Amino acid sequence: MRTPWPLRPAPTPGLAESAAYLARASSPPPAVTRALGELLATRFASAGASPSGSSASAAFDALLHAGRTALDCGQPALALELADSALGRRRASRAAWRLRAGALEALGRATQAVEAYERHRALTPRGDPAAAYTALLERRRLLLEAAELAPGSAFAAAVHEELPPEEVHAAFTDRLTAALREHGAAVPEVRRLARLYAAYRLIVAHGRMADPALAGTAPLSAGDLRNRLAGRPVALVAPGGPTPPEDGSLVLRCGSFRADERADGHVTTVAAGTKCLDRPVAYRIILGEDLTAWREALRTAVPGAQRYLGDESLRRPLTDPALLAGGAPAAPAVTMALLLDFLDATPHVRLYGSERLTAADRDRLKETRTVLR
Repeated sequence: MRTPWPLRPAPTPGLAESAAYLARASSPPPAVTRALGELLATRFASAGASPSGSSASAAFDALLHAGRTALDCGQPALALELADSALGRRRASRAAWRLRAGALEALGRATQAVEAYERHRALTPRGDPAAAYTALLERRRLLLEAAELAPGSAFAAAVHEELPPEEVHAAFTDRLTAALREHGAAVPEVRRLARLYAAYRLIVAHGRMADPALAGTAPLSAGDLRNRLAGRPVALVAPGGPTPPEDGSLVLRCGSFRADERADGHVTTVAAGTKCLDRPVAYRIILGEDLTAWREALRTAVPGAQRYLGDESLRRPLTDPALLAGGAPAAPAVTMALLLDFLDATPHVRLYGSERLTAADRDRLKETRTVLR
Protein backbone atom coordinates (compact mmCIF):
# COMPACT_ATOMS: atom_id res chain seq x y z
CA MET A 1 0.00 0.00 0.00
CA ARG A 2 1.37 3.36 -0.96
CA THR A 3 2.26 5.66 1.91
CA PRO A 4 1.05 9.25 1.48
CA TRP A 5 3.81 11.88 1.47
CA PRO A 6 4.50 14.11 3.16
CA LEU A 7 3.10 12.78 6.40
CA ARG A 8 0.70 15.19 8.09
CA PRO A 9 2.28 16.31 11.37
CA ALA A 10 0.30 16.08 14.54
CA PRO A 11 -1.50 19.34 15.33
CA THR A 12 0.59 21.58 17.54
CA PRO A 13 -1.25 22.30 20.81
CA GLY A 14 -2.04 25.99 21.17
CA LEU A 15 -1.72 26.67 17.43
CA ALA A 16 -5.31 27.87 16.97
CA GLU A 17 -5.22 29.97 20.15
CA SER A 18 -1.95 31.62 19.15
CA ALA A 19 -3.12 32.43 15.65
CA ALA A 20 -6.44 33.82 16.89
CA TYR A 21 -4.74 36.01 19.49
CA LEU A 22 -2.23 37.44 17.02
CA ALA A 23 -5.05 38.14 14.57
CA ARG A 24 -7.17 40.11 17.04
CA ALA A 25 -4.50 41.83 19.16
CA SER A 26 -3.78 45.38 18.04
CA SER A 27 -0.47 45.78 19.90
CA PRO A 28 0.49 42.57 21.73
CA PRO A 29 3.40 42.71 24.22
CA PRO A 30 6.66 41.93 22.38
CA ALA A 31 7.53 39.13 24.79
CA VAL A 32 4.19 37.44 24.09
CA THR A 33 4.69 37.81 20.34
CA ARG A 34 8.11 36.19 20.57
CA ALA A 35 6.84 33.32 22.72
CA LEU A 36 3.94 32.65 20.36
CA GLY A 37 6.32 32.82 17.42
CA GLU A 38 8.48 30.15 19.03
CA LEU A 39 5.38 28.05 19.58
CA LEU A 40 4.28 28.39 15.96
CA ALA A 41 7.81 27.55 14.82
CA THR A 42 7.54 24.11 16.43
CA ARG A 43 4.63 23.39 14.06
CA PHE A 44 6.72 24.07 10.97
CA ALA A 45 9.86 22.44 12.38
CA SER A 46 7.98 19.15 12.55
CA ALA A 47 6.43 19.46 9.09
CA GLY A 48 7.46 16.65 6.78
CA ALA A 49 8.85 14.56 9.62
CA SER A 50 7.22 11.71 11.40
CA PRO A 51 5.92 12.65 14.84
CA SER A 52 8.42 11.84 17.57
CA GLY A 53 8.60 12.08 21.31
CA SER A 54 11.21 14.82 21.15
CA SER A 55 9.22 17.04 18.78
CA ALA A 56 6.04 16.58 20.80
CA SER A 57 7.92 17.44 23.99
CA ALA A 58 9.41 20.55 22.40
CA ALA A 59 5.97 21.69 21.26
CA PHE A 60 4.53 21.15 24.72
CA ASP A 61 7.38 23.04 26.39
CA ALA A 62 6.92 25.92 23.95
CA LEU A 63 3.21 25.95 24.76
CA LEU A 64 3.82 26.23 28.51
CA HIS A 65 6.46 28.91 27.96
CA ALA A 66 4.02 30.93 25.87
CA GLY A 67 1.35 30.56 28.54
CA ARG A 68 3.64 31.68 31.35
CA THR A 69 4.84 34.63 29.26
CA ALA A 70 1.26 35.67 28.54
CA LEU A 71 0.42 35.55 32.25
CA ASP A 72 3.51 37.54 33.21
CA CYS A 73 2.65 40.17 30.60
CA GLY A 74 -0.90 40.70 31.83
CA GLN A 75 -2.69 38.51 29.29
CA PRO A 76 -4.47 36.00 31.57
CA ALA A 77 -7.21 35.14 29.07
CA LEU A 78 -4.63 33.96 26.53
CA ALA A 79 -2.72 32.15 29.28
CA LEU A 80 -5.89 30.29 30.24
CA GLU A 81 -6.54 29.23 26.64
CA LEU A 82 -2.99 27.91 26.32
CA ALA A 83 -3.21 26.12 29.69
CA ASP A 84 -6.42 24.39 28.62
CA SER A 85 -4.80 23.42 25.33
CA ALA A 86 -1.87 21.92 27.25
CA LEU A 87 -4.21 20.01 29.56
CA GLY A 88 -6.01 18.66 26.52
CA ARG A 89 -2.76 16.91 25.63
CA ARG A 90 -1.42 16.05 29.07
CA ARG A 91 -4.08 15.94 31.73
CA ALA A 92 -1.57 15.11 34.46
CA SER A 93 0.80 18.01 33.77
CA ARG A 94 1.53 19.82 37.04
CA ALA A 95 2.93 22.82 35.15
CA ALA A 96 -0.23 23.13 33.07
CA TRP A 97 -2.50 22.99 36.12
CA ARG A 98 -0.31 25.61 37.82
CA LEU A 99 -0.57 27.84 34.77
CA ARG A 100 -4.35 27.38 34.65
CA ALA A 101 -4.64 28.25 38.36
CA GLY A 102 -2.57 31.41 37.97
CA ALA A 103 -4.55 32.54 34.94
CA LEU A 104 -7.90 31.95 36.67
CA GLU A 105 -6.70 33.81 39.77
CA ALA A 106 -5.61 36.78 37.65
CA LEU A 107 -9.05 36.79 35.99
CA GLY A 108 -10.72 36.86 39.41
CA ARG A 109 -12.30 33.41 39.03
CA ALA A 110 -11.26 32.32 42.51
CA THR A 111 -13.48 29.24 42.82
CA GLN A 112 -12.08 27.66 39.66
CA ALA A 113 -8.56 28.77 40.60
CA VAL A 114 -8.83 26.89 43.90
CA GLU A 115 -9.90 23.76 42.02
CA ALA A 116 -6.90 24.08 39.69
CA TYR A 117 -4.54 24.57 42.62
CA GLU A 118 -6.05 21.45 44.22
CA ARG A 119 -5.24 19.44 41.09
CA HIS A 120 -1.71 20.86 41.09
CA ARG A 121 -1.23 19.89 44.74
CA ALA A 122 -2.57 16.39 44.15
CA LEU A 123 0.02 15.87 41.41
CA THR A 124 2.90 17.35 43.43
CA PRO A 125 5.27 14.76 44.96
CA ARG A 126 4.77 14.29 48.73
CA GLY A 127 1.85 16.69 48.58
CA ASP A 128 3.96 19.80 49.16
CA PRO A 129 1.56 22.75 49.53
CA ALA A 130 1.66 25.58 47.00
CA ALA A 131 2.16 28.94 48.69
CA ALA A 132 0.00 30.68 46.10
CA TYR A 133 -2.81 28.19 46.72
CA THR A 134 -2.67 28.78 50.48
CA ALA A 135 -2.69 32.56 50.01
CA LEU A 136 -5.61 32.35 47.58
CA LEU A 137 -7.69 30.31 50.01
CA GLU A 138 -7.01 32.72 52.87
CA ARG A 139 -7.72 35.76 50.70
CA ARG A 140 -10.99 34.23 49.54
CA ARG A 141 -12.00 33.45 53.13
CA LEU A 142 -11.32 37.03 54.22
CA LEU A 143 -13.29 38.48 51.30
CA LEU A 144 -16.31 36.28 51.93
CA GLU A 145 -16.30 37.14 55.63
CA ALA A 146 -16.03 40.86 54.85
CA ALA A 147 -18.81 40.64 52.27
CA GLU A 148 -21.14 39.31 54.98
CA LEU A 149 -20.66 42.64 56.80
CA ALA A 150 -21.78 44.60 53.73
CA PRO A 151 -24.80 42.80 52.24
CA GLY A 152 -26.20 44.38 49.11
CA SER A 153 -23.14 46.57 48.57
CA ALA A 154 -21.10 46.91 45.40
CA PHE A 155 -18.23 45.29 47.28
CA ALA A 156 -20.29 42.20 48.18
CA ALA A 157 -21.43 41.92 44.58
CA ALA A 158 -17.82 42.14 43.37
CA VAL A 159 -16.80 39.32 45.71
CA HIS A 160 -19.68 36.98 44.86
CA GLU A 161 -19.45 37.65 41.11
CA GLU A 162 -15.67 37.02 41.30
CA LEU A 163 -14.74 40.19 39.44
CA PRO A 164 -11.05 40.82 38.59
CA PRO A 165 -8.85 41.28 41.70
CA GLU A 166 -8.19 44.98 41.08
CA GLU A 167 -11.95 45.67 40.97
CA VAL A 168 -12.55 43.71 44.17
CA HIS A 169 -9.68 45.55 45.86
CA ALA A 170 -11.05 48.95 44.82
CA ALA A 171 -14.57 48.04 45.96
CA PHE A 172 -13.26 46.81 49.33
CA THR A 173 -11.30 50.04 49.84
CA ASP A 174 -14.32 52.17 48.92
CA ARG A 175 -16.57 50.20 51.27
CA LEU A 176 -14.25 50.55 54.23
CA THR A 177 -13.67 54.25 53.58
CA ALA A 178 -17.42 54.84 53.43
CA ALA A 179 -18.02 52.84 56.62
CA LEU A 180 -15.36 54.82 58.50
CA ARG A 181 -16.83 58.10 57.26
CA GLU A 182 -20.46 57.20 58.04
CA HIS A 183 -20.12 55.32 61.33
CA GLY A 184 -16.64 55.91 62.71
CA ALA A 185 -14.05 53.43 63.95
CA ALA A 186 -15.74 52.86 67.32
CA VAL A 187 -18.53 50.71 65.83
CA PRO A 188 -17.64 47.00 66.32
CA GLU A 189 -18.71 46.01 62.80
CA VAL A 190 -16.52 48.71 61.28
CA ARG A 191 -13.53 47.65 63.36
CA ARG A 192 -14.07 44.05 62.28
CA LEU A 193 -14.27 45.14 58.65
CA ALA A 194 -11.06 47.12 59.15
CA ARG A 195 -9.28 44.10 60.59
CA LEU A 196 -10.37 41.95 57.65
CA TYR A 197 -9.20 44.63 55.21
CA ALA A 198 -5.82 44.86 56.91
CA ALA A 199 -5.34 41.09 56.80
CA TYR A 200 -6.46 41.03 53.15
CA ARG A 201 -4.01 43.75 52.16
CA LEU A 202 -1.14 42.00 53.94
CA ILE A 203 -1.83 38.82 51.98
CA VAL A 204 -2.14 40.71 48.69
CA ALA A 205 1.23 42.37 49.34
CA HIS A 206 3.00 39.01 49.42
CA GLY A 207 6.17 39.98 47.55
CA ARG A 208 9.36 38.31 48.70
CA MET A 209 12.67 39.88 49.61
CA ALA A 210 14.66 41.45 46.80
CA ASP A 211 17.85 39.52 47.53
CA PRO A 212 17.05 36.01 48.85
CA ALA A 213 20.69 34.94 48.51
CA LEU A 214 21.62 36.08 52.02
CA ALA A 215 23.25 33.07 53.60
CA GLY A 216 21.20 31.43 56.32
CA THR A 217 18.28 33.85 55.90
CA ALA A 218 14.71 33.02 54.91
CA PRO A 219 12.01 35.53 53.91
CA LEU A 220 9.39 36.42 56.51
CA SER A 221 5.92 37.49 55.35
CA ALA A 222 3.14 38.98 57.46
CA GLY A 223 1.43 35.58 57.48
CA ASP A 224 4.64 33.88 58.57
CA LEU A 225 5.02 36.40 61.39
CA ARG A 226 1.48 35.77 62.58
CA ASN A 227 2.00 32.02 62.62
CA ARG A 228 5.29 32.26 64.49
CA LEU A 229 3.89 34.60 67.14
CA ALA A 230 0.62 32.71 67.64
CA GLY A 231 -0.12 32.26 71.33
CA ARG A 232 3.10 33.92 72.50
CA PRO A 233 3.22 37.25 74.38
CA VAL A 234 5.35 39.98 72.83
CA ALA A 235 7.45 42.69 74.47
CA LEU A 236 8.16 45.66 72.21
CA VAL A 237 11.05 47.84 73.36
CA ALA A 238 11.38 51.38 72.03
CA PRO A 239 14.87 52.92 71.88
CA GLY A 240 16.07 53.62 75.41
CA GLY A 241 13.22 51.62 76.95
CA PRO A 242 13.73 49.47 80.08
CA THR A 243 14.64 45.81 79.90
CA PRO A 244 11.47 43.69 79.96
CA PRO A 245 11.17 40.97 82.61
CA GLU A 246 12.04 37.34 81.84
CA ASP A 247 8.45 36.12 81.49
CA GLY A 248 8.69 34.09 78.29
CA SER A 249 7.74 36.98 76.01
CA LEU A 250 9.31 37.34 72.60
CA VAL A 251 11.37 40.54 72.75
CA LEU A 252 11.32 42.78 69.68
CA ARG A 253 13.80 45.66 69.84
CA CYS A 254 12.61 48.65 67.82
CA GLY A 255 15.50 50.85 66.75
CA SER A 256 19.03 50.67 68.14
CA PHE A 257 20.01 48.55 71.12
CA ARG A 258 23.15 47.44 72.92
CA ALA A 259 24.91 44.19 72.10
CA ASP A 260 24.36 42.90 75.67
CA GLU A 261 20.59 43.48 75.59
CA ARG A 262 18.35 40.50 74.88
CA ALA A 263 16.65 40.62 71.48
CA ASP A 264 14.64 37.90 69.74
CA GLY A 265 13.81 40.28 66.93
CA HIS A 266 14.90 43.65 65.59
CA VAL A 267 12.72 46.24 63.85
CA THR A 268 14.54 49.08 62.14
CA THR A 269 14.06 51.53 59.28
CA VAL A 270 15.78 52.36 56.02
CA ALA A 271 16.72 55.75 57.47
CA ALA A 272 18.58 54.09 60.37
CA GLY A 273 21.16 52.72 57.97
CA THR A 274 23.26 49.78 59.17
CA LYS A 275 22.85 50.38 62.92
CA CYS A 276 22.63 47.08 64.82
CA LEU A 277 22.25 45.01 61.64
CA ASP A 278 25.21 42.86 62.73
CA ARG A 279 23.59 41.83 66.03
CA PRO A 280 22.20 38.29 65.93
CA VAL A 281 18.42 37.90 66.15
CA ALA A 282 15.87 35.40 64.94
CA TYR A 283 13.68 37.97 63.17
CA ARG A 284 14.64 41.23 61.49
CA ILE A 285 12.20 43.64 59.85
CA ILE A 286 13.28 46.74 57.91
CA LEU A 287 10.57 49.36 57.45
CA GLY A 288 10.68 51.79 54.54
CA GLU A 289 8.41 54.00 52.45
CA ASP A 290 10.45 54.02 49.24
CA LEU A 291 10.60 50.61 47.54
CA THR A 292 13.97 51.16 45.83
CA ALA A 293 15.64 52.37 49.02
CA TRP A 294 14.12 49.46 50.94
CA ARG A 295 15.51 46.93 48.49
CA GLU A 296 18.94 48.50 48.82
CA ALA A 297 18.62 48.34 52.62
CA LEU A 298 17.90 44.61 52.46
CA ARG A 299 21.26 44.10 50.82
CA THR A 300 22.98 45.69 53.82
CA ALA A 301 21.66 42.95 56.12
CA VAL A 302 24.53 40.85 57.44
CA PRO A 303 24.41 37.18 56.32
CA GLY A 304 23.95 34.94 59.33
CA ALA A 305 22.83 37.78 61.65
CA GLN A 306 19.15 36.79 61.35
CA ARG A 307 17.23 33.64 60.52
CA TYR A 308 14.27 35.47 58.98
CA LEU A 309 14.15 38.82 57.14
CA GLY A 310 10.88 40.66 56.54
CA ASP A 311 9.61 40.71 52.95
CA GLU A 312 7.60 43.38 51.14
CA SER A 313 4.40 42.64 53.04
CA LEU A 314 6.17 43.96 56.16
CA ARG A 315 7.86 46.92 54.48
CA ARG A 316 5.12 49.51 55.14
CA PRO A 317 2.14 47.82 56.82
CA LEU A 318 0.45 51.04 58.00
CA THR A 319 -0.62 52.55 54.69
CA ASP A 320 -4.23 51.32 54.62
CA PRO A 321 -7.23 53.23 56.02
CA ALA A 322 -7.98 50.14 58.11
CA LEU A 323 -5.01 50.89 60.32
CA LEU A 324 -6.11 54.49 60.98
CA ALA A 325 -2.55 55.77 61.11
CA GLY A 326 -2.96 59.09 59.34
CA GLY A 327 -0.33 61.78 59.31
CA ALA A 328 3.40 61.20 59.56
CA PRO A 329 4.76 57.63 59.62
CA ALA A 330 4.53 56.06 63.05
CA ALA A 331 7.61 55.20 65.11
CA PRO A 332 8.80 51.59 64.55
CA ALA A 333 7.54 50.47 67.97
CA VAL A 334 4.09 51.93 67.24
CA THR A 335 4.04 50.43 63.77
CA MET A 336 4.68 46.99 65.23
CA ALA A 337 2.14 47.47 68.03
CA LEU A 338 -0.58 48.37 65.52
CA LEU A 339 0.43 45.53 63.23
CA LEU A 340 0.38 42.94 66.03
CA ASP A 341 -2.98 44.21 67.21
CA PHE A 342 -4.48 43.69 63.76
CA LEU A 343 -2.82 40.31 63.27
CA ASP A 344 -4.51 39.30 66.55
CA ALA A 345 -2.15 36.37 67.16
CA THR A 346 -0.61 37.15 70.55
CA PRO A 347 -2.33 37.03 73.96
CA HIS A 348 -0.88 40.42 74.91
CA VAL A 349 1.57 43.04 73.69
CA ARG A 350 3.54 45.28 76.07
CA LEU A 351 5.41 48.33 74.83
CA TYR A 352 8.36 49.41 76.98
CA GLY A 353 9.67 52.96 76.70
CA SER A 354 6.31 54.43 75.73
CA GLU A 355 7.07 57.68 77.57
CA ARG A 356 9.42 58.54 74.71
CA LEU A 357 6.63 58.38 72.12
CA THR A 358 5.03 61.45 70.60
CA ALA A 359 1.49 62.39 71.57
CA ALA A 360 0.29 61.44 68.08
CA ASP A 361 1.81 57.97 68.38
CA ARG A 362 0.28 57.45 71.82
CA ASP A 363 -3.11 58.44 70.41
CA ARG A 364 -2.72 55.82 67.68
CA LEU A 365 -2.52 53.11 70.32
CA LYS A 366 -5.57 54.12 72.34
CA GLU A 367 -7.94 51.69 70.63
CA THR A 368 -5.51 48.77 70.66
CA ARG A 369 -4.90 46.22 73.38
CA THR A 370 -1.25 47.30 73.71
CA VAL A 371 -0.16 47.81 77.32
CA LEU A 372 2.15 50.84 77.67
CA ARG A 373 5.03 50.52 80.12
